[in-house]
Amino acid sequence: MDIKEYIESGILEEYVSGLLTDKDNEEVDRIAGLYPEVQDEIDEIRSAYNLLANRLGIAPDSSVLEKSLAQISSNIDEEIVPAQKEESKDRSGILLYAIAAVVTLLLVSTAINFYFFFQIDELNQNYSEAVENLSVIQNTSAKKIIMTGLPNSPESHASLYWNEQTKDIYIQVGDLPVPPSGHQYQLWAEIDGVMVNMGVFHHNQSLQHITKYDGIADAFDVTLEVEGGSETATVENAYLRGAI
Repeated sequence: MDIKEYIESGILEEYVSGLLTDKDNEEVDRIAGLYPEVQDEIDEIRSAYNLLANRLGIAPDSSVLEKSLAQISSNIDEEIVPAQKEESKDRSGILLYAIAAVVTLLLVSTAINFYFFFQIDELNQNYSEAVENLSVIQNTSAKKIIMTGLPNSPESHASLYWNEQTKDIYIQVGDLPVPPSGHQYQLWAEIDGVMVNMGVFHHNQSLQHITKYDGIADAFDVTLEVEGGSETATVENAYLRGAI
């Protein structure tokens, strides 16, 4: 079986989405048990889908709103209550209290409007980012390169997406150790043993656009370099490699 062809067939996306029959699901489970790279791919697809689901289901942080409203209420009480006590038996005191109540309602309403405006704006941004990530992963023009761990970190893995039309290169980290302070991971295109700098990226698991590359490559490598990147690859600090 050609595992690379199987992974790129789209059946794993259907498996994670629950679109396969029970028989087909059992077959995918069987193959995933035989080939770790298939299971890794399933985990990455599920992670991407979960990312989209989580970002579409963001719940407003009520503690932020409650804290803001409490501060507003406290400020108004400090200014209004003394005046209210002094004028409690006077009609002007009643009028002042009514004005204070109206002002409070206006301030609270304004705070709520601003709060939810920014929550909705954040939700829209997260939704757009998640949809874009899925479009990159599922784009048929994107060549997927599975990167596996080297002796420095055998359990590490990542997926590289190289769009043959736009030439954009994205990376999605499956697992990489947190780099020490002052260091960062860097991607390289390997051509006849020569490392060509592709740029640095963050070690978290989000899908990241690194660069556009219109050249050739025998493989891609990831090394640990000083923060900001290096001019030449530190091969003894290589963590990932993916042959094309």
